[in-house]
Amino acid sequence: STVASGPRSRPPSVAPPAPSAGSEEWHCVMHNWNPVSDDTAYAAVAYGQRARIIVTEAGWHYAEIASADGSTVKGWIPPYVLQQDTPAFENAGKWVEVRCDWKPPYANDSAFVSVLAGQKAQVKRLDGGWAYVEVRDTSGEPVGTGWVPPVIIGMEAPPPG
Repeated sequence: STVASGPRSRPPSVAPPAPSAGSEEWHCVMHNWNPVSDDTAYAAVAYGQRARIIVTEAGWHYAEIASADGSTVKGWIPPYVLQQDTPAFENAGKWVEVRCDWKPPYANDSAFVSVLAGQKAQVKRLDGGWAYVEVRDTSGEPVGTGWVPPVIIGMEAPPPG
C-alpha cells in the first residue's frame, strides 16, 4: 500500500453529520493516508482498518474508522483509500480454493508463493494487478505467503496502483 500526500481540497464542512446518517456497511481500507495538516476534522487511515461511511460530500467521505484494538475515530477521508465493491475485490479476506497450479517466474524470488490446485488462499492485499495471499494446504497447514496472479484464485485482476 502507498502513503498518499494530503488532500488537494478541503471537505465541504468540518462539522460531523447527524448520527443517523450513513450506512451500516464496513469497508476495508486499502491504502494508507495521512492528512498534511493537524486539522482533527480529517482522520488518518492505515491499510487493513475498517471504515463505515457516514456521509459523502463534495467527493469526501466522513467515516467512522475502527482500529484493530477496537477503538474508533471519525473524520473526513478521501474515497480512494477504501476498497470498492467490484467483482475484483469480491473475495478479499475470504478463504478461496486455488484453481490451478502456479509457480513464480523466478524461483529465488521469495516475494511470490507457489500454489497447487485445491489449496486454500486468503487474500491479504491487492496491488499492481497481483494478489498477496496466505496459502494453506488441503489439510489446513500453512504453506506460505506471497504474490500470485488473481486469476489463479478466481479473481479478476484489480486495476494497477
